Amino acid sequence: MCARGIEAPISECFPNEQLFVVQSDLWYANIVNYLITSKIPKGWNRDDRARFLHLVKFYIWDDPYLFKYCFDQIVRRCVPDHEIRSVLFFCHDQAYGGHFSGKATTAKVH
Repeated sequence: MCARGIEAPISECFPNEQLFVVQSDLWYANIVNYLITSKIPKGWNRDDRARFLHLVKFYIWDDPYLFKYCFDQIVRRCVPDHEIRSVLFFCHDQAYGGHFSGKATTAKVH
């Protein structure tokens, strides 16, 4: 029903269906884009840009992987969200794995 009380016909044709598609970007998409193109995402204020530039200097892009140079001087590969479960499974349930504490399993993953 419209605002003026006139009934509108129901249309089952949606020409812009692609507008309803939800895409999930990788958590590190902005970092990779900056390392490749040296362009900061548009619409960020000064503080966001400064925080981002401070953060991005610890990352290294070696196609197709992103690595982070950590404070303990170890270079670690960044993993997309959809791979986390398989990495934990590999470190916990494989032949050299086992049922250790959460700290021990975390140490293997790092």
